Amino acid sequence: MVTASVLFACWILLQTPAVQTFAARKAVEALGDALNGCVEFSKIHLKPFSALVLNDVVLIDNAPVTDWNGERLDTVAKARSIVTTFSLKGLRNDGTLHIKRLSVNDGMFVLAKDERGGNIGRLFNKSEEKKESAPLTIRLDADRVRVKNFRFRLVNKTGTSPLKEYGIDWKNLDVTAHDLQVQNLSYSDGRTAGTVKNLSASERSGYEILAMSGKTTVGKDRTSIRNLHILDKWSDISMTEYAMEYAGVSSFSNYIEEVVMTGNIFNSRVDFKSISYFAPALVKMKSVINLRKADLNGPVKDMYIRNFDFHETYSGVSGSIDGRLSGLPSASGMLLDFRLDNLAFTTDELGTFIRGFAPGASIDLSKFAPGTRFTFNGNANGTLNRLKVKGNITSSLGALTADAYIRDILTKERPSDWAEMSPPETLT
Repeated sequence: MVTASVLFACWILLQTPAVQTFAARKAVEALGDALNGCVEFSKIHLKPFSALVLNDVVLIDNAPVTDWNGERLDTVAKARSIVTTFSLKGLRNDGTLHIKRLSVNDGMFVLAKDERGGNIGRLFNKSEEKKESAPLTIRLDADRVRVKNFRFRLVNKTGTSPLKEYGIDWKNLDVTAHDLQVQNLSYSDGRTAGTVKNLSASERSGYEILAMSGKTTVGKDRTSIRNLHILDKWSDISMTEYAMEYAGVSSFSNYIEEVVMTGNIFNSRVDFKSISYFAPALVKMKSVINLRKADLNGPVKDMYIRNFDFHETYSGVSGSIDGRLSGLPSASGMLLDFRLDNLAFTTDELGTFIRGFAPGASIDLSKFAPGTRFTFNGNANGTLNRLKVKGNITSSLGALTADAYIRDILTKERPSDWAEMSPPETLT
């Protein structure tokens, strides 16, 4: 009876935050002997079989990497508060930890690398003698996750290249998730899946997501988002599915060539300002495309386009495109192989449209049949300086069959009306 009373008293004592915090500090001190760093926190509170609360948690690196601006990245991870609710039933037979709810507030995580290696590997390998051990297998799922004001940094100091002046630097990311809400999150064997109910975030480059949602799966070589809706400061995009295939994370540093995209777009507004953050070489292109629908496949540099039903905002040009666009981001090297249907334009609109994708173009078509609206059905093949156009043009003035070879649109030294046309224009 006395023994039972003592055990019960101890159990009650262990429920108090002060005792739990004291015990946790002792455990952390023991862990510190195995780290090339230390763990600090202000409070821990465990409600048995129910909840865990951690306040002011910080993981510190004793030998930190210094970033490009000279800042010592000694704080590897931190959070003002971490709260999770769970139950005994949450530990499944397959080793998966099930969490009912997880919330993280005011946090940060830093992955940094220099000539000595990565900060995480160095932090947990204090001894220079490497011991072989079985790989750590982590499996978990959570019903609901809420993250607010969480910053993620990726710092790579292994090379001599400084930070990029414009666009997202995939080797040196700096992303802040202002609000992230996820349901049915799971992680196993390097694969993360879940339904993002809302994400608002910003990146050091200036790119900012106002709202994003979709059913997401992220793997080592493929990311897929179904029922994607993304609203940033410039674009409003909806897709039945958007997928990216890549060899690894390093592929994003050469996004234009190494990331293969597949997308099924509908009822969207795409501003090239948004695209330029992912492909900085496109920053000079000024165009806003309103898409009724479109199917895309391939990397930015070699893109296949199907059912591209569009209206361009600045020019007013509209129509449908099927074909292939390669050679971006070079305006002079951009190669078109398109089937164009119901391409509607005035000559002034067409000039504006071309200049949006080729800012250096000196083309001025406004003096040809000003104000007359034309519709073109046919094919366009070649570069903007060597463009073969063949098809039918109709307008209120009549109809003609065009077989034209347009030259030197991008040549600044020559007036645009010097562009050479082959003679076979036949009025019907």
